[in-house]
Amino acid sequence: MSEAGTYTAGLAPKSQKLSVENVKLELDLPHAFRAAPAAESSMALYGPTDSVFMTPFSGAGTLPLQEFGDAYMDELGINVTQRSNEQLADGTPALLLLGTGKIEGVDSLHVAVFFNGAGRTYALSYSARADVGTGYVPALQEVLQSAKPVN
Repeated sequence: MSEAGTYTAGLAPKSQKLSVENVKLELDLPHAFRAAPAAESSMALYGPTDSVFMTPFSGAGTLPLQEFGDAYMDELGINVTQRSNEQLADGTPALLLLGTGKIEGVDSLHVAVFFNGAGRTYALSYSARADVGTGYVPALQEVLQSAKPVN
């Protein structure tokens, strides 16, 4: 059995501050989400219901956001239906992509935000079954508002 860690409150109610070393990112883990390692440069944040999850990812170096975003969504088999240039809360330029795809053969919705910071390129993505809809998108907004690149 593992030892309980120290709880550090995040900015949103009942959220917890999480430092994701392999992604070089600090963020708030929304209430009812749980974190698990996914790959060398990503983390899986599993939601409170099946097929709702977020993935913070980063890669060394800064990349053109349009190219990186398109390649990322293409790799996941996502049909991009909307794109816009946005800004993070701190003014950092970001690319927002919305799309549809499949999770284990079930229709799904996807939202991803791409930005550069601290010499890295970051992606924060949200995926959910289409029948769940956008009900957990506020959790993604919480993560985005709290995301802070670290060296």
